[in-house]
Amino acid sequence: MNTSNVAQVLGAFVLYVAVLVVIFLVLREFWCWYWKINKLISLQEETNRLLRASLQVQGISEDAERLEFIQEEVVPPDTGLHFRYSPADAAPGVEEEAEPPTTECPHCGATTSSELFNCEVCGELLGA
Repeated sequence: MNTSNVAQVLGAFVLYVAVLVVIFLVLREFWCWYWKINKLISLQEETNRLLRASLQVQGISEDAERLEFIQEEVVPPDTGLHFRYSPADAAPGVEEEAEPPTTECPHCGATTSSELFNCEVCGELLGA
C-alpha cells in the first residue's frame, strides 16, 4: 500500500466517524425532545429549587447530618416499613404529641402507629 492509499482510507474513516457522531447527536436531541426528557429535567431542577427554598423558610439546613438522620432514622432501610414524613422528625424544637395516634390493622387486628404505611406485625399495607 502506498501512502496516498493510506491517507485516503484514513480520511474516509475520519469522515465516516464524524458523520456518525453528527447523526448520533441529532437523533439524541430528537429522542430527548420526543420523550420530553429535557422538560422533565428542567421540572425536576425547579422542584429541587423550591424544596430548598421551603427548607430555608422552615429553618431546616441541608447539612449532611440532617439528611443522613432522615434517611437512616425516619425510614430505616432494614425494616422495609414506609414512614409518613412528620415535621417533628426533621425540625428541631418542634414538640411531638404525647402519644402518636394508632390504627387497627384490618388484616391481623394489631394496633399499629398511624405514622406507618405498613402493619408492624404482619407487614400488610394499612388502609388497603
